[in-house]
Amino acid sequence: MGSKRKEANSFEAELANLWGEEFYRVLGKVRVGLAGAGGLGSNCAAYLVRTGFRRLRVVDFDRVSPANLNRQFYFQEQVGMEKVHALRENLLRINPSLELEPVVARVGRENFRRLFADCDILVEAFDDPGEKQALTRLFFDLRVECSRPYLLVAASGVAGWGASDAIRCRKVLDCFYLVGDEKTAVGKEHPPLAPRVNVAAAKQADLVLDFVYSNRHLWEKANPERRWEEGG
Repeated sequence: MGSKRKEANSFEAELANLWGEEFYRVLGKVRVGLAGAGGLGSNCAAYLVRTGFRRLRVVDFDRVSPANLNRQFYFQEQVGMEKVHALRENLLRINPSLELEPVVARVGRENFRRLFADCDILVEAFDDPGEKQALTRLFFDLRVECSRPYLLVAASGVAGWGASDAIRCRKVLDCFYLVGDEKTAVGKEHPPLAPRVNVAAAKQADLVLDFVYSNRHLWEKANPERRWEEGG
C-alpha cells in the first residue's frame, strides 16, 4: 500500500511540476463524464488521466470481449469483465489516487440527469449513431435545466484506416465540439481499428484539456464537493 501511494505521489508530483501547482489543482476539481467505455471512451479516459484529470465518471453496460482488444484499453485477462470496472482497474495503474466512479448502465432519458448533471464536461463515446444523436439532445436539455455540463465533446466518423488528417475537431457551438471525418461509419469495408480510433480519442481529450485551461477561472475558487452536491 505504501509503495502504491509513493508511486501515485511521484506521478502527481511530476504532473504538478509540469503544469504548475495552481492549474494542477484546477484539473483535480473538474469532473468529466464519459458516456461509453469502448474504443473512444476507454482511450480518451486514459489520455485524460495521464494529463492530470482525477475525477471521472464512466458509464457503460457492456463487458470486455476478445473483439475489443484491437482498439480498446483492455487486456486478455479482462475478457468477460464489465468494461467500467476493467477500465477503472487499468486507470488506477496510471494514478492510484484517481477518483473514478464506474457505473454499469445504459444511458437513456430516464437516467441521464442523475448520471451527468454534476459533471462539468461530457464526452460522448458511443458506437451507435442513433445513440449519439439522442445523447446530444439530452445534453442540451440538461444545459437548459442545470447550466451544466459546460461542454460536450462528441465523435462521428472514426472507422477504417488511412487519411487520419481527415479526423478534425469542428466547433459546432461554444459548448459543443465534434471530432471525426463525419462520414466514415463502421462497416465491413471500414472496420474500427486502433490508429484512427486513438487519433479521435486523443483529440477528444485535447479538446477537454483546452476548454478547461481556457476557462480555468470556473474552477479556480470552486469547492468541488459542494458543487457536486448542488448539481445533483
